[in-house]
Amino acid sequence: MIGTAYAPSHITGFFEIVESGSELTTGSRGVGVCLDAGVITTVRATKAASANIGIRINGKHSSAPVSVLVAEKMLSLAEADYNIEIDHQVGVPIGAGFGTSGAGALSASLSINKALGLGLDDKKASQIAHAAEIECRTGLGTVLAEYEGGAVIRTKAGAPGIGAVSHFDCGARKIVGAISFGELQTNNLLSGRVFRSLISETGKPMTDDFLLNPTVENFLSISREFAFKVGLVSPIAKAMIEEGERRGLSCSVAMFGETVFSLVDEDSSQFLKGLFENFASENSTIIFSYVSEGGARMC
Repeated sequence: MIGTAYAPSHITGFFEIVESGSELTTGSRGVGVCLDAGVITTVRATKAASANIGIRINGKHSSAPVSVLVAEKMLSLAEADYNIEIDHQVGVPIGAGFGTSGAGALSASLSINKALGLGLDDKKASQIAHAAEIECRTGLGTVLAEYEGGAVIRTKAGAPGIGAVSHFDCGARKIVGAISFGELQTNNLLSGRVFRSLISETGKPMTDDFLLNPTVENFLSISREFAFKVGLVSPIAKAMIEEGERRGLSCSVAMFGETVFSLVDEDSSQFLKGLFENFASENSTIIFSYVSEGGARMC
């Protein structure tokens, strides 16, 4: 049995952490954009004497703990043991602030549900992905945002079907441009109590302010302010942001990654590309993608 699903990637600009006694109601409020470039996951399931899970990411074997946990949770709902082969095709840098663990978990949950014939609706399947991200501390509101797609305001924390979102209008600025220089370990950052408190104290009033004026300009401005206040702007990111401002380009840093991004229209995309190329190195990756028009779905 086979299932294939897609989930967009996602860049968070700013957020606050919302914790509760349940994984399904724990999450975040905040604002970000989903990218067409994302994750396509194919799952093949065959009955076996004992359960086994194998994962490939872009053709290479991987441990992928969040996807493994999703598979384990879903296998516990099956009436028999299965050998599950999960193949993630990831179109953006991994571990660099593009929400790939959430997109992988979300597309895996939808695909496994289909391959195992569990009969869960999409929201129930997606809730398993959200719970896995919370348990592994690799994300908070990513799954909810990627489930919905577009330019997303997470107005209530929680999993799909529990949390709530609205959207802001990108107008003509529907291209996300980003340059990534490497990874940040999200689970390490989200495990620190002091850092979590700083995130929430900074992100709550910013999210509230954005709701009063939900524009692209305000999104980029608040994102930049948030990144500096929580101390996640590296020297190279700071230099890029300042150079962008001199060129009339508003940039910020993806949460969490060594990644600078902006949201532009077609005419400005080449100017943004030129900015990125001036700072690019052999270890950097430049990505341009349209804002996704929809969220996760079966292929």
